[in-house]
Amino acid sequence: MKAPYDQLFLEMLVELTKCEQSDESELKKVESCFVVATRYWEKLKELCQFTSNNAAEEIYFFRHVKPLFIGRIRYYTILYEALLCIPDKSGEYNFWEEEAMRLERFCERHEDFIKYLQQEPDEREHLYFLREHYDTHQLSQARVFDADPEFCTQMDHILSAWIAEQLYHEYTKKRLAKAR
Repeated sequence: MKAPYDQLFLEMLVELTKCEQSDESELKKVESCFVVATRYWEKLKELCQFTSNNAAEEIYFFRHVKPLFIGRIRYYTILYEALLCIPDKSGEYNFWEEEAMRLERFCERHEDFIKYLQQEPDEREHLYFLREHYDTHQLSQARVFDADPEFCTQMDHILSAWIAEQLYHEYTKKRLAKAR
């Protein structure tokens, strides 16, 4: 990441770690982390320095920077919803086992795009990560924290969701180990 974005991301991770290590209930920790991640997303938008005539900066931001911040917000959203739905002890293991499958299902649904992300960038970078190609009809499906058309591209939301699903998958593995 580039210096100002990198610094902001590191600050966010430090603050998130403090929240996660607090003595609060797990639900309260997740709420606090969501607030922190959202606050840092707003700071990032203020810091954002790309210009409309610099495609390379814009692509970099929407492929490498924004998804790290929005991915955290999405992760804490998924986690919060899951914590609200945990069944009693008898069903807890099965619940986390099913939740652990989310990443696999996500990867199957977005297989082509994930393969694309894992290879060298090509001409699709412009289509996927420049705002000029964003279809504003997608706003109807956008999350509240990610509904500003000035900060959306065709595929950055999928990349953010993939990051969130990976983080959540790691969490579910820990919960499965505890539930045994």
